[in-house]
Amino acid sequence: MLPETVEAWELGHKGQALNGRLSVNTALFFADYQNLQVQSTVAPNVSIPTNAGSSVSKGAEIEFQFALTDKIMLNGGLTYADAAFDATRLSCA
Repeated sequence: MLPETVEAWELGHKGQALNGRLSVNTALFFADYQNLQVQSTVAPNVSIPTNAGSSVSKGAEIEFQFALTDKIMLNGGLTYADAAFDATRLSCA
């Protein structure tokens, strides 16, 4: 079995506005896995790790929190993720 490797990065920002009543967090992310390791079940309650190819995932997310009043808080978030698996890039050793 080949070792799994990943090149990953994340870029984000956390900020506040309106005297602290509004908080916004944003992030962009990317991960490129080579020789992705997964668990393969070979018998009941028996699994072994195997290489399964490569995988790339990328995306963005935003979260916010807004104090409408001292007692009412509005929270929300949105995430976009694009992930792909490529078994053709499986290395054999």
